[in-house]
Parts: sequence; C-alpha cells; structure tokens
Amino acid sequence: MVKQKIYSIALSAFAGVLLQAHASQPEQNSVLRSPPVATVLPADKIVETSYLPLSLKYVADLSSLGVAGMGGSLFVGPSGILLMDRTGRFFTIQGRIVTELNFRTPSHYEQFLKEYPQEKIVAGVINATSFAYDSASKKIYAAHNQYLGEDKIRMVVSAIDFDANEFKSGADQKWTTIFEGAPISGETRGTDASAGKVILVGRDLILSTGFPGHEDSKGINAIIDGGSLALAPPQNVNSLHSKIIKISLKDNAFEIFGTGQRNSQGMVLTSAGEILSTDHGPQGGDEINRLVQGGNYGHPIHTYGARYGTYDYAWPAQLTDKVPKDQKFELPVFAFVPSIAINPIIEIKSFNNRLKGDLLVGALKAQSLYRLKYVDGRVIFSEPIWLGHRIRDIFEFENKIYLLTDDPYLISLEADLVKLATNKTKDDKYFLSKTIQNKCMNCHSFDPSVPSSMAPKLSNMIGKKIGSDTFARYSDAFKNSNLVWTKENLIQFLNEPASVVPGTAMPKPNLTAAEINEIVEVITAYK
Repeated sequence: MVKQKIYSIALSAFAGVLLQAHASQPEQNSVLRSPPVATVLPADKIVETSYLPLSLKYVADLSSLGVAGMGGSLFVGPSGILLMDRTGRFFTIQGRIVTELNFRTPSHYEQFLKEYPQEKIVAGVINATSFAYDSASKKIYAAHNQYLGEDKIRMVVSAIDFDANEFKSGADQKWTTIFEGAPISGETRGTDASAGKVILVGRDLILSTGFPGHEDSKGINAIIDGGSLALAPPQNVNSLHSKIIKISLKDNAFEIFGTGQRNSQGMVLTSAGEILSTDHGPQGGDEINRLVQGGNYGHPIHTYGARYGTYDYAWPAQLTDKVPKDQKFELPVFAFVPSIAINPIIEIKSFNNRLKGDLLVGALKAQSLYRLKYVDGRVIFSEPIWLGHRIRDIFEFENKIYLLTDDPYLISLEADLVKLATNKTKDDKYFLSKTIQNKCMNCHSFDPSVPSSMAPKLSNMIGKKIGSDTFARYSDAFKNSNLVWTKENLIQFLNEPASVVPGTAMPKPNLTAAEINEIVEVITAYK
C-alpha cells in the first residue's frame, strides 16, 4: 500500500517536528512517497581547493520534504541514497524522488511525547545519531537514544533487515536490540553529548558513547562520578559513559575498547586498518584519535581545551590526584584549537586520485570541510574548505562525496575536470591583471569571504550595499554606511577611501590613475 504525503513541517521548532512525525506515522508495511525533490535550490557553484576545483551541487532541500535536520546519517550505494534523520525516520533518495520508509528507530518517542513537557523538548533528547549498513547480512545497525520513562534516556544500538541494494525490507521487519547503554537521568541537557557514532569493523560494531550533559562546564562537583573510583565517567572503567564500545555481531557481547572520550561523533576504518575517531573537546581541543584496544584518551584530565567559561587548562587536582602515576594517555593524531565542532570523518578512496588517502573532516561550528594529509600516523597539514553549512555526515561513493547538513540539505561534491584541465585557479579577468595581483590580492580575493578572510571579496560588488558582504570584520564605518557601490564611487574610494566612507580603517592605497581604472574595470566585469 502506498500513501501520498505532503510535508509542511517547521523544523525550527523541534517539538513541532516530533509531534508532526508522530501524527503522520504510516500503517505497518506501508511506504510513504514524498513529492519530487523541490526544484528551487541554491545555485551550483565551484569550490576552490589547493589541489582541485570542486563542483558543489544541491541535490535536495530536505526540510521541504519533512526531514528533520540537526542530526542524522547517510549511506550511498548503487540504488541511491539511504538517509536517517534526527528523529530516526528513514528515507530513500533515487534521482529526484524521496521515499519515506515504514520503519523508524525504536526510541519510544510516543511515550516521550506523552510524558515529557513540550517546553523541555530540545535537540538531542531522542536523537538518532548514526547508522551502519552491513551488505553481508543486509542489515541496518542504528545508534539512537531511547526514552525509558521517568526522565531517563539511554544509548541503544538496534538492528533491522534491509537490502540497500534494492531498497527492500521484509514484510514484517522488526528491530532487535544489539546493545543497551547506561541510563542518563536529569532533564534534556543530559543527552547533549550522546556521541553515538557506529561503524562496522569486520564482524564487530564499534560504538562511541557520550557523557551526561555539559558537566565539565559546572566544575568539579559535577564532573566527579561518585562511583567506586570517584572519577569522572570518562575515566571510570565501571561506567559505559564516554567510552568506545566493541560489540560482537556473533553474540552481541560487548567490551570497553577505549576510555577517556568526551563526545565522539565520527569514526572511520582506514585502508591501513586503523580506526580513527573525532572527539568534541570542551572549550577548544577538538581531537582526531587513533583508537587502540585499551587506549585512554584522557578526558577530562588530559585535554587541549579548557572548561567552558574559564581559562582552566590544568584540570582540578581533585581529579588529577586520583589518576594512577603510571596511567598512559593516548595523544591525539591532531587537535583543532580553537574548536571547529568536529564531526564526521572519512578517508578519501575513490573520489579523485589527487586526494586519495587524505582524510576529510566535517565541522559544525566552522561550517567547513577540512582536508588532512595523513601520512605514517601523522597529519602533515590541514586545509580548510569553507562551505557555509554545518556538516553532519559525509559519505563517499565512486567519484562523488555526499554531505548531509544541518539546514538540512543534501549536497554532492565532484571534481570539476573541465576547470582542472585549464590548470588555472583564477579567471583570466584578473589572473592576467598584474595590478590586481600586485595591489589587491595580498588581502582581497574574488572568492566568497570566509571567517579567515583578511578583507572582503571583490566579486559582484557593483550595485551592492557597501559593507554587505559576509566578511566578518568590517569597521563600524562600513557597517553603518548606506551607500551602494557604483563604478564612480569605487574610483573615488580608491583615490581617497575616507571621502566615500568617513572613518574607514582602509588606508589610502596610493594608486596611479591607470592602476585605479584597471582595477575598477576588472571588479566591474567580475560577477
């Protein structure tokens, strides 16, 4: 049986998403088919990187199709895309047709909606965090939060039969429980750091678990676990919080694989057989770790971040004094300071030979990808690639990379081989202009402004309000100007900046009339 469904969900209100999703649940064994993907999408664009021009395309505006953002996970295969949203619903995307499947993670959300005051529903409460698809057994393994009643939630891994090659499931598909984590009690903040990344490694599942809320922002009394070791949950070997768990698919037996995690939301098995994980640090100190059996990754005692709202780099003695003198902490492969809100990670394999073997990391706060050259266990460099979207998940399939963003959009990246063949990183309009190169490009760029830009972009200026670019560090004089750029006032500005924008911090560039005319000609022509 097939039902037609038109979505009209305001994703800014998480409670509205949950209530709408609950009200519109299909009958068992039915499939909900959405309308075709919305045709009005942001324009495709070229994203420049050091080695490759990338063609960025918006595949789908998922919010218009009722997909809940701020979470979820992707799998891409020959038949199309399998997507799980934050609320645990599953969708398939084939071409421009999005189909909602008839199962969702067993989060007990009906009970949650009934018992939990609506004003307390915030993102993170019953998140479905990630899933892994096993092509050998044709199963989905989903990591998700599950409501237990009485203000308690736990991390669970559930499995269901599904053939992602044909996008088919059994008529009476049912979830089975593979793993149950420790309950977390106390308000919705208790699940903000639920981690919940799951990957397949042979016939094992590797799962990350989080800790109960942002406790490290509250001081020592909130961090100490109170258990037999009187240590914070990440260091307490009797706690399942803030751990890496290895689960055998033979009998569902599990063991603690690693300790001292904080909020690991990304993992990858590399071609060399290493397991790398990403871990959100506290205030700064986002890490990439190489996971080893029995490894202790230090949180909250050994970290490159600080407690929220403080400068506390050295953590309280009440914790450090309890650490055995011979305790060894595994150092990260790489750490981001300040924090980028690190999330997914993949190893590039089939996308393009120029980047083969590199790591690709997605960031939430930084709204960027980071390409890391990883050689012999060390990161040689990190290249930021600004996208302007919070990156929730990354999946590589053949020569494309797919991104799930928090907006939520589905985005594809592909090497622009036509532009690559020209072997020119810049357009001739200004690449061949010596004046532009020598006088402007030390600070400015024709590419979109990003948080690290030294000055605003020069493209598409004419006809736009002064100070309206996305550049983050405009002076007050520019912010408060009501003028619109014209060819005439740009010439005047390059002669004497303060005559057009009084109070500007832009120094007089001391250009000749010929240089000014050449610069203005290029800027006027460049859209």
